[in-house]
Amino acid sequence: MPQRIADKVARSAADAIGANIAASKRGGGYAENAMGWLAVLGRIDEAFAVARALYLDEGFTIDEQRFSSGRFDVARRRHTYVLFTPQTSPMRSDPRFGPLMRDIGLADYWKISGHGPDDPAWARGV
Repeated sequence: MPQRIADKVARSAADAIGANIAASKRGGGYAENAMGWLAVLGRIDEAFAVARALYLDEGFTIDEQRFSSGRFDVARRRHTYVLFTPQTSPMRSDPRFGPLMRDIGLADYWKISGHGPDDPAWARGV
């Protein structure tokens, strides 16, 4: 790939990463989207930083709303399904995923409810 095209692609990726991290601070829905994009782009550290902010209020603050302050927007709803989508599979193969599940309470839920995770392959780290 010619250098100018490679530079443009790198700048575009950096811009997308910055835009997703900035958007994640505006609401939970944005943060969920950012986790997926960051993981797909191989920015696993940033994806975990967004996850810890979203679910544990660590690192930075995410606004209470999901996407907007509209009347159908439920404030402070934090969905965990996004952690189990194809986009976030790089996060699940990272050693930080088990501790994240413990910290947000999903590991306890699985243990108490008797309903384990759908993909127990990584659960040995929980």
